[in-house]
Amino acid sequence: MTRTTRDALTAFAVAVLSVVAFLQLGGGAPIEAPVGIPDPGRFVGWALPLVKLVTDASAVLTIGMLLLAVFLLVSRGDEVEGLAVQ
Repeated sequence: MTRTTRDALTAFAVAVLSVVAFLQLGGGAPIEAPVGIPDPGRFVGWALPLVKLVTDASAVLTIGMLLLAVFLLVSRGDEVEGLAVQ
């Protein structure tokens, strides 16, 4: 396992633990549903915030890669231009 992969997995684990800790401390942890309302269960209650974390991280990664492609790829002049421009 490379150092970059290990660092990325460590950062993701810290993010997951942070979400769980802040949900517990802030009162956002799943609770039992009131009488008469179907309860989706604890798995769904915990999975929703974690899926939101993964979705947000994926969006940041996608935008970062797009910006990387725009600004860090080689261009011929002083202006930012795509590689397709001749």
